[in-house]
Amino acid sequence: MSRLERSALVAASLSAFLLAACSAGAVSTPSADATAPSLASPSATGAPAGGPITVHLREGHITLSSVSAPAGAVTFEIKNVGTAFPHEFVLIRTDLDAADLPTKDLKAIEDGLDIVDKVQNLQLDQSASLTVNLGAGHYVIICNISGHYVGFSGRGMQINFDVT
Repeated sequence: MSRLERSALVAASLSAFLLAACSAGAVSTPSADATAPSLASPSATGAPAGGPITVHLREGHITLSSVSAPAGAVTFEIKNVGTAFPHEFVLIRTDLDAADLPTKDLKAIEDGLDIVDKVQNLQLDQSASLTVNLGAGHYVIICNISGHYVGFSGRGMQINFDVT
């Protein structure tokens, strides 16, 4: 590898690190425009009665319109609102916190996890709907593409979700 190629690789790695570090702490209030991407903290309230849970996947973040729902059929309206990469939505039933799943190669190790369902390979601006029948318990939602679940800043694409 030439000195120029090494310099370009180092610069690209540093840029990705700084982007992830800067975006990890970004929080804003929800937008009145439902189509606008939001970095808002998830709501502490339950899911709207009979309504779907909106999920936005973006580099370094997963945002939900609600972090809980009543047991039964739960619909997730998932959208990749990122700017650079495909993402995935993986719903896992576990007693572990979203940040504490076992990892290898910057991914959660899926073997042995109770994976309820997943939507893979959501391209930029692509949407999907997923309805699952959930029992009461603790779940986590992650993007398990290498480097997405475990981010450079230690806070990757992961969030807790509870069903009552």
